[in-house]
Amino acid sequence: MNWTRLLAGIGLAAALALPVATFAQDAQTETDVDARLDALFGAHEPYRAFFDRLQRAVAANDSKAVAALVSYPVAVHRAGTEMTLRTRREFIAHYASIFTPKLVDIVAQQKYAALFVRDQGAMIGNGEIWFSGVCRDKACKQSDVKITAFNLD
Repeated sequence: MNWTRLLAGIGLAAALALPVATFAQDAQTETDVDARLDALFGAHEPYRAFFDRLQRAVAANDSKAVAALVSYPVAVHRAGTEMTLRTRREFIAHYASIFTPKLVDIVAQQKYAALFVRDQGAMIGNGEIWFSGVCRDKACKQSDVKITAFNLD
């Protein structure tokens, strides 16, 4: 029996199985996302409702509805440049250049259970869209979930 080949075969089989096992452990559920949002921001419901509204508005190509989901001013980063949009009107004027077919597809394909959530908010795709709670009053007793940044090609 060739022990070297046998051990190499076992090592290869273990190495191939490792990524699958690791991925299965890292997969998160909607409940996991809810718990993370609850822990970081006190409640997941506003984030879930925001996510659903954003997906519907983008799917309908409703620039006004999407503009209402943005915190102004908002930075749009693209290819090493940054554009700051200060009003809904400016955002709507640039909507087509922001929500390209690629970004529309990213939003459509994003699953709630696959959202990346951290202390600064949640992201869609690979960080193309970030959203978080934004204070509505000076004491921050009331807040809305809004888009806080775009990071495009």
